[in-house]
Amino acid sequence: MRTLTEQDAVVRLDEHIRAAVEQLSPAPRLEPGLAGSMPCDDPDDGGPPGRVFVEAHHWLRDVPARRNRQIFDTLHDFWVAEGYEVLSDLRDRPEAPHLKVRHRADGFSVSLRENLERDLKVSGSSPCVWPDGDPPDDADAVRPVRG
Repeated sequence: MRTLTEQDAVVRLDEHIRAAVEQLSPAPRLEPGLAGSMPCDDPDDGGPPGRVFVEAHHWLRDVPARRNRQIFDTLHDFWVAEGYEVLSDLRDRPEAPHLKVRHRADGFSVSLRENLERDLKVSGSSPCVWPDGDPPDDADAVRPVRG
């Protein structure tokens, strides 16, 4: 089955992250952290091996720590209104709160975390995709049933 390409997944993930950050006023400065792709060695979707997922992590800079709870609540409300499923909501945790959601339509996940220094990081990941969008010729072959 055809998927987004790896590059399309990078673009789509960036759209998810930027749409969330655009909800914040005043807008924080987005400082890129780690980004890249990883093999879907143990996919949880039951799909075949050989696919990858992309991920990205960005620090939200120029945000006073006193606004962190407001940012968590704003993004929670935005994500729920936009059709994201809440996977984990630990906004009330006194140390290192976090919130993780997944978009119901495309399977992209996005999260907001506060570290122990009260810095905020927004991260995301794609579902498993074929690097070039198309599975290899043998990917549709029937896998032997283990008994």
